[in-house]
This record gives sequence, structure tokens and C-alpha cells, in this order.
Amino acid sequence: MRRFIEQEDVFRSLNRFFSLYENIPEVASSCRTFHTIYNPCERKGSDCAEGVRAFYEEAFSLLEDNASEKGYSNDILELQHDLYKEFEHILSFAGTDFRHHFVIVIPVADRPLMLRNCLQSLVKQCHIFSYGKSPLEPGARFGNISVFVFDDSADDINSVNIRDICAETTAAGVNTFYVDADQQTELIRRIPEGLRGQLNGLVGDFDSRLRHHKGASITRNIASLYIHCRLPEFGDKTLVWFIDSDEEFMVKIKKDGEVMTVPFINYFYWLDRIFTQSDVEVLTGKVVGDPPVTPSVMINSFLDDMIYFLEQMAVIDPEAECIFHDSSASNTFSADYHDMAPLFGYSRTASARKYSCSLTGKHSALSCFADFSKLSPSFFYGLHPTRTQFFSYGNGFNKTEHARTVYTGNYVVSSAGLRHFIPFAGLGLRMAGPTFGRVLRRVVGDKFVSANLPLLHRRTSSGNRMNEFRSGVVEEGGLLDLSEEFRRQFWGDVMLFSAESLSEKGYPEKLLAHAEIADAVGKVQTDIYKIYREHQALTAEKVSRVRQLFSNPSAWWNLRQDTVSSVASLKTFICLVEKNFGPSSEVMKTIADQIADGFWTKKIITALSTYYDDSRIWNDLFKLS
Repeated sequence: MRRFIEQEDVFRSLNRFFSLYENIPEVASSCRTFHTIYNPCERKGSDCAEGVRAFYEEAFSLLEDNASEKGYSNDILELQHDLYKEFEHILSFAGTDFRHHFVIVIPVADRPLMLRNCLQSLVKQCHIFSYGKSPLEPGARFGNISVFVFDDSADDINSVNIRDICAETTAAGVNTFYVDADQQTELIRRIPEGLRGQLNGLVGDFDSRLRHHKGASITRNIASLYIHCRLPEFGDKTLVWFIDSDEEFMVKIKKDGEVMTVPFINYFYWLDRIFTQSDVEVLTGKVVGDPPVTPSVMINSFLDDMIYFLEQMAVIDPEAECIFHDSSASNTFSADYHDMAPLFGYSRTASARKYSCSLTGKHSALSCFADFSKLSPSFFYGLHPTRTQFFSYGNGFNKTEHARTVYTGNYVVSSAGLRHFIPFAGLGLRMAGPTFGRVLRRVVGDKFVSANLPLLHRRTSSGNRMNEFRSGVVEEGGLLDLSEEFRRQFWGDVMLFSAESLSEKGYPEKLLAHAEIADAVGKVQTDIYKIYREHQALTAEKVSRVRQLFSNPSAWWNLRQDTVSSVASLKTFICLVEKNFGPSSEVMKTIADQIADGFWTKKIITALSTYYDDSRIWNDLFKLS
């Protein structure tokens, strides 16, 4: 080991870092200390590897903070990547790499394109940062990472494609296992019949075979059982990372006024450090890129921004240079895309957000108008053209804070934390993650944390800006119908805020009476319905203003032949808003009818009341596995 450490090129990247940042007193001091201790190095094996870790982590943190300040220049990113690879080589040479094995779980339903993007970004992450593998062994596999893809597709062709994508990822160096409906069914069939019949609320209805499109929450619960049975294959130090198929191992940034995605975070390294240095059971990351919510709760923020955009465009010469470029990435993680952000404890300013043009290079306002118009209908697939969430480095990657919401598309559990199931999964409602978080916060307390380790969320495929399958969204006669998704959002909010209200009374550790639970749900339902009605009235006002601006006969976009396509796109957008969120839309009538008949209210009350039994049965099941 000593001869290895004395070789001049072993610490080449670290020495380059010391040289580049020698004007910073802390770095200069570290450089002197490093060369005093490690020239030559008397330590061996893990002693030496752990000894140099502090120097590398200081370099990582300073460089990453500097990168965010200096626009993520290629030189800084290259040095960052080289530093991580260099330290991986030291760990592999020392033969002392006892870090966590990662099992990545991805539920997927009829989304082969998005899954391919997700897994390709994972392979890229592995090659860039080389977690658990020496970068000097290009032919070796990334043995510390395994992927399990749980297929919930209805289309057989999509299932074949998903299976092929898993095989491609394995061939690229990351072991990827395809878990089809038959394997999932067999897992449930092996559960003792006395327990199986009581698990409908967690793993769905079961006759002889699991149905397709069970939903992501049910699929994650099934995946938890499956991975629990296979944990011995991966050793004691295993972390299970649940992600969505529309996530990628990248972050979204603004650089010189242009929007970009970069592979900036060494996720595996920092997750391993957090779980090694603390007794965390559940860690949630967040997302950047497209907001993680349904269009039904961000339509007003987009209408505000569209009004602002059209007002600005109306007074601009269409041939003039585009003015919609801004290098700042404001309000990161502010949830200001959410029309009801105050419900979640976030402040939301009433001011509109300026559109950040997605075009690059020199171009006209006319080109920007065309691009914005083309983007607008994509809003109904989950893209928010004006409220993209950008990455901010903040205080680094290894700092954690108490959490209250699980981002179900990006959360990690320890072996002990795998026992925590997603509650009320059988209802198929939205807001499963925030509800799960409220329960976890009471059940595990400080062992539930969040960290600044976001994944890139892409709701639409980059080619056509349209989504693959999304539950609750139906295409009818060329128009999208979001009423089912809207309904699931409303009742999901009722469930979430009922759980939050009950948690203030000790739920779920404290056994509450059925009447107390019913009273809380009734009050929350009334309050949420009132907010939704107010929200719908605002939408009607704002879409009227959009139509007024857009239809102005003297507006330049209504006077040119080369804007016909753009105008048609905006007309489609307005039609979709009125169909799905307008005063004559069917969805609020449906919700009012459901409130009147009490069906969903009773289902939520029952689900909250039976959580105690669900938890007991689930824990018994884990003991049997």
C-alpha cells in the first residue's frame, strides 16, 4: 500500500484541486496537512483509505458549491467526476469497500420509453461516478447496484419492450431483474390464506391473479415483500431505493439563460454516507424538473403566467430578439407551482412567473411564441412550462432534516425501514406520499429524514412532449379527460389532511375511536370541498382573461399566416381547460354527488380505522418471510 500511495499519479485529481484552489486558506491548509501525512504514507488498507476520505470530501463539497456558483462549467464538472473516480480507485485498491449495496425498485406501467430513459441515466451515473467499482476496470460490472423492475402494464407489447430494456441494462453493466405479473402473483399466493384475505387495502384484490394497473402504491408494497424475501442475497448493508420510471439520475439547472440537465450528484456515495453515519430508516429526496403534482392543482398558476406572457408578447415586435431568457433559477423547491401551496405550509406569491424560453441560440420573439404555444397543451400531461423546478446546491448532499412528506418517486429505506408500507394503497388515491409521510413522522420520528438529493422528473417524453400511460387520464375524441385524476386528487387531499388532523391527536400510535375519525374526516372534507370550489371559480376568471387576450383581433398573432399552427395550439389549450376545469366541467358535479352519497367518505374513514390491523398483519407477514 505504501508503494501505491507514493506513486505520483495516485492523487493526481486531488493535487489538481489543491493547485486550482490554493488561494483559499482552508484548501491551502488542507494541502499542507495532506502532503505532510501522505508523503510517504505509513498507513495501510482501510486506514489509509479512511484517512484520505476527509480530504476528498472537503474537495467534493467545495467544488460542488463552486460549480453551482459558476454555472456548472465543464472544467469544474470534469474535475468533480475525476475526484470521485480517483477515490473509488483508492477504495478498490485498498480492498476495504464495505459500503452499502443498493437495490433500486422501479414500478412501471406501460411506460417503456420513460423506463429506458431512466435506466440509461442510471448506467451513465454509474460510469461517471463508478460507485463500488474501480474506474480502471472498464469491463467489470457495477456489483454494488441491482435493479428490480416491477411490471404493472396492461399492454403485452409494452411488457415485452420493458423486459428487453431490463436485459439491455444488464448488458450495460448494471444487473437488472424483470419481475412480471406472474412472479408478483406467486408471491401473494404464498402468503398464508388467513393473512392474504386481510391485505386487500395494501396489495389490492386477489383472486387467482393480480390485475394490471394496480397502481404504483400497491406495486411498491408488493415490491417491498418481494425484496424482503431476497434481502439475504445482498448482505446486511442493503439500501432499497424506490424510484419512478419517469425519473432520471440528473438535475435541471439554468446556465447562461438556457435550461440544461447535468449529471451532478453522486447519489450512491452520499446516500451510503448518510445511512452509515446515522440510524435513518427512511430518507426521501425530492424532484427537479416537472412538478410532482397533477395539472388539476396547478392550473391557476399556469394561467397567471400565461396571462403575463400574452400581455408581454402583445407589445413586442415579433421579429425582435427573444426577451424570455433569464439566468436565475428562482424559487427552487418553493412549491409555488401548487395553487393550494398554503395548505402545505408553503407561501405562494400572487405574482406571475416570467416564461423561461426553452429555445437556444439567437431567435425571435415569434419563435418563442411558437414554442410556448406548442408546449401549452403538454401542461395536461403534467408539464408546467413556467414553473420548472431547478436544482440548488444549498448546504450540500450529506445534510438531512426532519421530513413530513415522502416523494414516492425518490425515497430510500434501510433493511429495517423496508417494513414500512404505503398505507391506504388499495384506495388508489393521489397524495399517497404526503399521507405516508404524515404516518411515518409519527411512527419513526427522527429516523425519517429528507436530503437534498433530487432526481430529474420528466412527465413527458422529450420527443413529442406527450406522456405514456398515466392513471386517471383518458383521451376522448382527440381531447384529454382528466376528471378521474382530478377526482383522485380531491379524495387524496381529504385523506391526507384527515391523517394530518388525526396525527395531532396521536394517530396512528394512539388508538382513536371510529366516531373521532369520522368527525375529523367530515370536517376536512367540508373544508377541502370549499377550497376546490373557490379554486374552480378562480380558474373560470383567469381562463376568461386568457381567451380575451388571445382572441384580440388586433394582436399580431391573429394577423399573420405563420402563426396559424401556434394559434391552433393555444385554442386546444383553452378547450382543454374549459373541458376539465371550467364551470361546466363534469368533475366537480361528480365530486359533489360522491360527497352526497357518502361512499368515498366511508371508504376513507374505514381505511383510517383499519390502519392498526393493517400494520399488525404486515409486521406479522415480515416475520414469516
